[in-house]
Amino acid sequence: MYNEVMSGKRINIIKSLSVLFIAVCMGIVFSGQSVMAEDFDYQQAFKDYQYNYNLYNKLYDDYRLSRARYMQYRTLVSEEEAKKATLAMLLARDESMKTYLTALRLRVMENQGLSDSEKESVFKRIDPEVKFFEEHKEKLLSAGSLKDFVRDSDKAKDRYKYFTEGVFYSALINISVGNTAYKREQIEEIISDLRSKITEIKVAGDKDVSVIDKFFVEVDNKLARSKDKELAAIDIMNQSEKSNKNKANYYNDAISSVQGSYLYLKEIVSYLKEIVRMIKVK
Repeated sequence: MYNEVMSGKRINIIKSLSVLFIAVCMGIVFSGQSVMAEDFDYQQAFKDYQYNYNLYNKLYDDYRLSRARYMQYRTLVSEEEAKKATLAMLLARDESMKTYLTALRLRVMENQGLSDSEKESVFKRIDPEVKFFEEHKEKLLSAGSLKDFVRDSDKAKDRYKYFTEGVFYSALINISVGNTAYKREQIEEIISDLRSKITEIKVAGDKDVSVIDKFFVEVDNKLARSKDKELAAIDIMNQSEKSNKNKANYYNDAISSVQGSYLYLKEIVSYLKEIVRMIKVK
Protein backbone atom coordinates (compact mmCIF):
# COMPACT_ATOMS: atom_id res chain seq x y z
CA MET A 1 0.00 0.00 0.00
CA TYR A 2 2.78 2.41 0.87
CA ASN A 3 4.50 1.72 -2.42
CA GLU A 4 1.31 2.79 -4.22
CA VAL A 5 1.19 6.24 -2.66
CA MET A 6 4.95 6.63 -3.00
CA SER A 7 5.09 5.54 -6.64
CA GLY A 8 4.95 9.09 -7.98
CA LYS A 9 1.99 8.36 -10.26
CA ARG A 10 -0.46 9.03 -7.47
CA ILE A 11 0.88 12.43 -6.51
CA ASN A 12 2.08 13.94 -9.77
CA ILE A 13 -1.12 15.73 -10.82
CA ILE A 14 0.41 19.18 -10.52
CA LYS A 15 2.94 18.38 -13.25
CA SER A 16 0.05 18.71 -15.72
CA LEU A 17 -0.06 22.40 -14.83
CA SER A 18 3.20 23.09 -16.66
CA VAL A 19 1.50 23.79 -20.01
CA LEU A 20 -1.12 25.94 -18.31
CA PHE A 21 1.63 27.75 -16.37
CA ILE A 22 3.27 28.68 -19.67
CA ALA A 23 -0.07 29.84 -21.08
CA VAL A 24 -0.60 32.23 -18.19
CA CYS A 25 3.01 33.47 -18.29
CA MET A 26 2.49 34.37 -21.95
CA GLY A 27 -0.56 36.43 -21.03
CA ILE A 28 -2.96 33.71 -22.17
CA VAL A 29 -2.40 34.42 -25.87
CA PHE A 30 -3.38 38.10 -25.92
CA SER A 31 -3.18 39.93 -22.62
CA GLY A 32 -5.06 43.15 -23.33
CA GLN A 33 -5.51 45.78 -20.63
CA SER A 34 -6.95 44.78 -17.30
CA VAL A 35 -9.04 46.49 -14.66
CA MET A 36 -7.20 45.78 -11.43
CA ALA A 37 -8.89 45.06 -8.13
CA GLU A 38 -8.02 47.48 -5.34
CA ASP A 39 -6.39 45.05 -2.94
CA PHE A 40 -5.87 41.67 -4.56
CA ASP A 41 -5.58 41.38 -8.33
CA TYR A 42 -4.49 38.84 -10.90
CA GLN A 43 -0.85 39.89 -10.79
CA GLN A 44 -0.66 39.28 -7.05
CA ALA A 45 -2.64 36.04 -7.33
CA PHE A 46 -0.29 34.77 -10.01
CA LYS A 47 2.73 35.61 -7.86
CA ASP A 48 1.13 33.56 -5.08
CA TYR A 49 0.68 30.68 -7.49
CA GLN A 50 4.30 30.90 -8.67
CA TYR A 51 5.48 30.79 -5.07
CA ASN A 52 3.35 27.76 -4.25
CA TYR A 53 4.23 26.00 -7.49
CA ASN A 54 7.95 26.44 -6.81
CA LEU A 55 7.43 25.29 -3.23
CA TYR A 56 5.63 22.21 -4.47
CA ASN A 57 8.51 21.36 -6.81
CA LYS A 58 10.96 21.64 -3.91
CA LEU A 59 8.81 19.50 -1.64
CA TYR A 60 8.31 17.01 -4.44
CA ASP A 61 12.08 16.60 -4.67
CA ASP A 62 12.24 16.20 -0.88
CA TYR A 63 9.53 13.57 -1.09
CA ARG A 64 11.41 11.59 -3.71
CA LEU A 65 14.56 11.66 -1.60
CA SER A 66 12.65 10.51 1.49
CA ARG A 67 10.97 7.79 -0.53
CA ALA A 68 14.33 6.53 -1.79
CA ARG A 69 15.66 6.39 1.76
CA TYR A 70 12.65 4.47 2.97
CA MET A 71 12.84 2.02 0.09
CA GLN A 72 16.50 1.43 0.93
CA TYR A 73 16.40 1.17 4.74
CA ARG A 74 12.79 0.20 5.57
CA THR A 75 13.17 1.51 9.10
CA LEU A 76 10.49 3.13 11.24
CA VAL A 77 12.47 6.37 11.26
CA SER A 78 12.81 6.48 7.47
CA GLU A 79 9.12 5.59 7.13
CA GLU A 80 8.08 8.42 9.44
CA GLU A 81 10.27 10.91 7.56
CA ALA A 82 8.81 9.73 4.28
CA LYS A 83 5.27 10.12 5.61
CA LYS A 84 6.01 13.70 6.69
CA ALA A 85 7.55 14.51 3.31
CA THR A 86 4.59 12.97 1.51
CA LEU A 87 2.10 14.97 3.55
CA ALA A 88 4.00 18.23 2.97
CA MET A 89 4.15 17.56 -0.75
CA LEU A 90 0.45 16.68 -1.01
CA LEU A 91 -0.51 19.82 0.91
CA ALA A 92 1.64 21.93 -1.40
CA ARG A 93 0.05 20.29 -4.42
CA ASP A 94 -3.43 21.22 -3.20
CA GLU A 95 -2.32 24.78 -2.47
CA SER A 96 -0.83 25.08 -5.96
CA MET A 97 -4.13 23.96 -7.44
CA LYS A 98 -6.08 26.39 -5.30
CA THR A 99 -3.86 29.41 -6.03
CA TYR A 100 -3.82 28.66 -9.74
CA LEU A 101 -7.62 28.54 -9.77
CA THR A 102 -7.72 31.81 -7.84
CA ALA A 103 -5.40 33.45 -10.36
CA LEU A 104 -7.59 32.23 -13.22
CA ARG A 105 -10.68 33.58 -11.46
CA LEU A 106 -9.17 37.03 -11.12
CA ARG A 107 -7.93 36.95 -14.71
CA VAL A 108 -11.50 36.29 -15.80
CA MET A 109 -12.87 38.98 -13.49
CA GLU A 110 -10.50 41.59 -14.90
CA ASN A 111 -11.18 40.65 -18.52
CA GLN A 112 -12.87 43.51 -20.36
CA GLY A 113 -14.07 41.41 -23.27
CA LEU A 114 -16.30 39.06 -21.26
CA SER A 115 -19.81 39.96 -20.19
CA ASP A 116 -20.91 39.66 -16.58
CA SER A 117 -22.97 36.58 -17.40
CA GLU A 118 -19.99 34.96 -19.16
CA LYS A 119 -17.78 35.65 -16.17
CA GLU A 120 -20.35 34.27 -13.77
CA SER A 121 -20.57 31.09 -15.82
CA VAL A 122 -16.81 30.58 -15.42
CA PHE A 123 -16.92 31.40 -11.70
CA LYS A 124 -19.57 28.75 -11.15
CA ARG A 125 -17.10 26.16 -12.41
CA ILE A 126 -13.98 27.50 -10.70
CA ASP A 127 -15.40 28.04 -7.20
CA PRO A 128 -16.35 24.38 -6.52
CA GLU A 129 -12.82 23.34 -7.48
CA VAL A 130 -11.29 25.83 -5.05
CA LYS A 131 -13.59 24.53 -2.34
CA PHE A 132 -12.64 20.92 -3.10
CA PHE A 133 -8.91 21.54 -2.69
CA GLU A 134 -9.45 23.60 0.44
CA GLU A 135 -11.40 20.75 2.01
CA HIS A 136 -8.96 18.18 0.66
CA LYS A 137 -6.10 19.88 2.52
CA GLU A 138 -8.03 19.54 5.76
CA LYS A 139 -8.58 15.84 5.11
CA LEU A 140 -4.87 15.34 4.50
CA LEU A 141 -4.07 16.88 7.88
CA SER A 142 -6.33 14.36 9.58
CA ALA A 143 -4.89 11.35 7.74
CA GLY A 144 -3.59 8.80 10.22
CA SER A 145 -2.38 5.95 8.07
CA LEU A 146 -0.76 5.14 4.77
CA LYS A 147 -4.11 3.87 3.56
CA ASP A 148 -5.57 7.31 4.24
CA PHE A 149 -2.83 8.92 2.13
CA VAL A 150 -3.59 6.61 -0.78
CA ARG A 151 -7.32 7.19 -0.60
CA ASP A 152 -7.06 10.97 -0.26
CA SER A 153 -4.45 11.24 -3.00
CA ASP A 154 -6.64 9.21 -5.34
CA LYS A 155 -9.56 11.55 -4.68
CA ALA A 156 -7.50 14.56 -5.74
CA LYS A 157 -6.24 12.66 -8.78
CA ASP A 158 -9.78 11.78 -9.88
CA ARG A 159 -11.05 15.28 -9.19
CA TYR A 160 -8.37 16.74 -11.41
CA LYS A 161 -8.94 14.22 -14.18
CA TYR A 162 -12.72 14.49 -14.34
CA PHE A 163 -13.35 18.11 -13.31
CA THR A 164 -10.46 20.47 -12.57
CA GLU A 165 -8.49 20.01 -15.77
CA GLY A 166 -11.56 20.84 -17.84
CA VAL A 167 -12.17 23.95 -15.73
CA PHE A 168 -8.59 25.09 -16.33
CA TYR A 169 -8.87 24.83 -20.09
CA SER A 170 -12.36 26.30 -20.24
CA ALA A 171 -11.26 29.35 -18.26
CA LEU A 172 -8.18 29.83 -20.45
CA ILE A 173 -10.26 29.67 -23.61
CA ASN A 174 -12.79 32.15 -22.20
CA ILE A 175 -9.96 34.53 -21.31
CA SER A 176 -8.43 34.31 -24.77
CA VAL A 177 -11.78 34.82 -26.49
CA GLY A 178 -12.54 37.74 -24.17
CA ASN A 179 -9.22 39.44 -24.87
CA THR A 180 -9.71 39.13 -28.61
CA ALA A 181 -13.33 40.31 -28.37
CA TYR A 182 -12.19 43.37 -26.41
CA LYS A 183 -9.66 44.27 -29.12
CA ARG A 184 -12.29 43.72 -31.78
CA GLU A 185 -14.69 46.06 -30.00
CA GLN A 186 -12.01 48.75 -29.90
CA ILE A 187 -11.37 48.30 -33.61
CA GLU A 188 -15.09 48.46 -34.36
CA GLU A 189 -15.22 51.84 -32.62
CA ILE A 190 -12.39 53.09 -34.82
CA ILE A 191 -14.16 51.76 -37.91
CA SER A 192 -17.33 53.60 -36.90
CA ASP A 193 -15.44 56.87 -36.45
CA LEU A 194 -13.73 56.47 -39.82
CA ARG A 195 -17.03 55.77 -41.56
CA SER A 196 -18.43 58.96 -40.08
CA LYS A 197 -15.41 60.87 -41.36
CA ILE A 198 -15.80 59.38 -44.84
CA THR A 199 -19.47 60.38 -44.83
CA GLU A 200 -18.46 63.96 -44.03
CA ILE A 201 -15.97 63.92 -46.90
CA LYS A 202 -18.60 62.61 -49.30
CA VAL A 203 -21.07 65.31 -48.26
CA ALA A 204 -18.45 68.02 -48.63
CA GLY A 205 -17.26 66.59 -51.93
CA ASP A 206 -13.65 67.19 -50.92
CA LYS A 207 -12.19 64.09 -52.60
CA ASP A 208 -12.96 60.83 -54.36
CA VAL A 209 -13.37 58.15 -51.67
CA SER A 210 -14.34 55.25 -53.96
CA VAL A 211 -11.03 53.47 -53.25
CA ILE A 212 -11.57 53.92 -49.53
CA ASP A 213 -15.02 52.37 -49.88
CA LYS A 214 -13.38 49.28 -51.39
CA PHE A 215 -11.03 49.12 -48.42
CA PHE A 216 -14.03 49.12 -46.10
CA VAL A 217 -15.49 46.16 -47.99
CA GLU A 218 -12.33 44.22 -47.19
CA VAL A 219 -12.45 45.42 -43.59
CA ASP A 220 -16.03 44.20 -43.21
CA ASN A 221 -15.16 40.81 -44.69
CA LYS A 222 -12.19 40.33 -42.38
CA LEU A 223 -14.21 41.49 -39.39
CA ALA A 224 -16.86 38.88 -40.18
CA ARG A 225 -14.18 36.20 -40.47
CA SER A 226 -12.69 37.27 -37.17
CA LYS A 227 -16.06 36.93 -35.48
CA ASP A 228 -16.54 33.51 -37.06
CA LYS A 229 -13.22 32.37 -35.58
CA GLU A 230 -14.31 33.62 -32.15
CA LEU A 231 -17.55 31.70 -32.40
CA ALA A 232 -15.69 28.61 -33.55
CA ALA A 233 -13.47 28.77 -30.47
CA ILE A 234 -16.52 29.04 -28.23
CA ASP A 235 -18.11 26.09 -30.02
CA ILE A 236 -14.97 24.01 -29.49
CA MET A 237 -15.00 24.94 -25.81
CA ASN A 238 -18.63 23.87 -25.49
CA GLN A 239 -17.84 20.57 -27.20
CA SER A 240 -14.98 20.03 -24.77
CA GLU A 241 -17.24 20.50 -21.77
CA LYS A 242 -19.57 17.77 -23.05
CA SER A 243 -16.80 15.32 -23.93
CA ASN A 244 -14.58 12.97 -21.95
CA LYS A 245 -11.83 13.12 -24.57
CA ASN A 246 -8.45 14.79 -24.10
CA LYS A 247 -9.14 18.37 -22.99
CA ALA A 248 -5.74 19.58 -24.17
CA ASN A 249 -6.62 18.77 -27.77
CA TYR A 250 -9.79 20.84 -27.56
CA TYR A 251 -7.84 23.66 -25.92
CA ASN A 252 -5.21 23.68 -28.68
CA ASP A 253 -7.91 23.75 -31.37
CA ALA A 254 -9.77 26.57 -29.63
CA ILE A 255 -6.65 28.66 -29.13
CA SER A 256 -5.71 28.12 -32.76
CA SER A 257 -9.11 29.49 -33.75
CA VAL A 258 -8.68 32.49 -31.44
CA GLN A 259 -5.27 33.18 -32.94
CA GLY A 260 -6.86 33.09 -36.38
CA SER A 261 -9.40 35.65 -35.21
CA TYR A 262 -6.64 37.86 -33.89
CA LEU A 263 -4.69 37.67 -37.15
CA TYR A 264 -7.73 38.97 -39.02
CA LEU A 265 -7.86 41.88 -36.56
CA LYS A 266 -4.22 42.67 -37.24
CA GLU A 267 -4.95 42.73 -40.96
CA ILE A 268 -7.88 45.06 -40.34
CA VAL A 269 -5.61 47.44 -38.42
CA SER A 270 -3.26 47.62 -41.41
CA TYR A 271 -6.21 48.47 -43.66
CA LEU A 272 -7.42 51.15 -41.26
CA LYS A 273 -3.96 52.71 -41.16
CA GLU A 274 -3.99 52.90 -44.95
CA ILE A 275 -7.47 54.46 -44.89
CA VAL A 276 -6.27 57.10 -42.43
CA ARG A 277 -3.27 57.81 -44.67
CA MET A 278 -5.52 58.22 -47.71
CA ILE A 279 -7.81 60.58 -45.80
CA LYS A 280 -4.84 62.78 -44.84
CA VAL A 281 -3.48 62.94 -48.39
CA LYS A 282 -4.78 66.05 -50.08
